[in-house]
Amino acid sequence: MLQRLQETIDLFLNLPFEVRLWEAQNTYQAMMRYYAGQVRERAEREDPETRVRLEGLARLGEKLNVRMQIASAAHAA
Repeated sequence: MLQRLQETIDLFLNLPFEVRLWEAQNTYQAMMRYYAGQVRERAEREDPETRVRLEGLARLGEKLNVRMQIASAAHAA
């Protein structure tokens, strides 16, 4: 699902007109506030699947132009 979201955002960003992503940005930010601690804890325990998920979430945030603390943790891993 994360891959599909990233592909969809890429499509939106490549359209010849501006697409407002504020709803997606707000949803992403709310989701990350709720799950950030859980995901980070799992990633810190060297769970490879969670690290991949965390990196995907960080990339999605970058595409949405949303900076969250969790994103920097993924890049440090």
